[in-house]
Amino acid sequence: MTASLGDGWLRGCFGTDVTVEMGLQLGKMAGARYKGPVAVASDTRPSGRALVSAVKAGIMASGQDVIDMGQMPTSALQYFIKTHDEVAGGIMVTASHSPIEYNGLKFIAASGRDDPALDGMTVESLMAETYPIAPWSEIGEIRGVNSEMEQYIDAIVENVDSGSIRDKHLKVCVDGARGNCIGAVLGLLDRLDVDYVTMDGSASVSAAKHGYELTPENMKPLGNLTSHTKSNIGVAFDMDADRCQFVTAKGKFVPGDKSLCILARTALERKKGKVVTTVASPGTVAKYVEANGGLTKLCAVGAPMVVRKVVDYGAVFGGEINGGYVFPEFQNCRDAILALARMLEAVALYGPLEKLAADIPDTNYVIKAVPCPEEKRSEVMAKIKGSLSSMNPDVTDGFKVVEGDGWFLIRPSDTSHVVRVYAEYDDAEKAEAKAAEYAEMVRELIGA
Repeated sequence: MTASLGDGWLRGCFGTDVTVEMGLQLGKMAGARYKGPVAVASDTRPSGRALVSAVKAGIMASGQDVIDMGQMPTSALQYFIKTHDEVAGGIMVTASHSPIEYNGLKFIAASGRDDPALDGMTVESLMAETYPIAPWSEIGEIRGVNSEMEQYIDAIVENVDSGSIRDKHLKVCVDGARGNCIGAVLGLLDRLDVDYVTMDGSASVSAAKHGYELTPENMKPLGNLTSHTKSNIGVAFDMDADRCQFVTAKGKFVPGDKSLCILARTALERKKGKVVTTVASPGTVAKYVEANGGLTKLCAVGAPMVVRKVVDYGAVFGGEINGGYVFPEFQNCRDAILALARMLEAVALYGPLEKLAADIPDTNYVIKAVPCPEEKRSEVMAKIKGSLSSMNPDVTDGFKVVEGDGWFLIRPSDTSHVVRVYAEYDDAEKAEAKAAEYAEMVRELIGA
């Protein structure tokens, strides 16, 4: 797979798609772009040590100082940048939920939001660019910071009903995926007087015992441990802790649309307003949001798209069913650590997670992924457009067709070489049949 570009993020397989040479070059680009101290952090991937070193060297070579944040959640880095005026920007070295052999660079603007510095650019053009090198006497330095995680945790505690959480004496089972969430999560739980047990909690360079995608299959061990330890909820994070998903006290996976609904409720209890989610979200989200006094706005798939529309609409909450949640009164980025605190608040105020999830109707929602080579992506999507033109598709992201009893959506993935087909219908068999029908259509177009 070649490294992907867009929305301020470069990522791919380390050593081939993403290299230390790219890290050095993009570090120099960051120094030239931000013109001030640049904060750098990483997740726990083994390749991070080499990539971080290259990035730091590039920044310093440009004449700017590096603020070394070590290993920390992406949201904690973004909060630090947002709340420190002297910081000009940042780079998070991570590939998020991608496999352990992947890595990447996520650029963050001074506002703490994802920086679309790379939009429309190719790896080749970036590597061919010449960035100025500072004279020897003006080379930047590396400096550390103190208590940045405590400040982040303090802010989250102040953003939830911490008294109600403490009064319930809750217990949480945490799957850290051997990523960088554990320090922040356990610090938060200690502050909220919440008991906990952990699995894959070590920030180890070895891989976790399961994949990093937050799927029901990957979260089965968490479900078993949550039930066995009599925890109130279980939570799993991806590698850089910007996404999370939940299981109930009985260890049952909570579908992403239901977690999204519950967290939307906590936001709407604070302030009525708009909630942003994507065109790929099940219809249950809009119905639940409206039942709780909100208005749903749809956007293209992807965290940057959700954040952008949250800001544009002045929304009170935004999120995707993949476990990415945006709380704009706190910061305009995905924040899974705050999402955990808000879910604990929901359990403390409204009752057990199992009941909260059961109160939201199940949906007949199917997703199928069809492998598609990158070089065929544009051609295939053009053919799909031609095939669906008479059905008046919504082209917010890919091609979505809404029918009387449901809808289907065909869109290319932003992070992997697949075309995904989504379907949701009143009848479960029809949802499966529609997804299968259009997945087969995509396969035939790819092979044509």
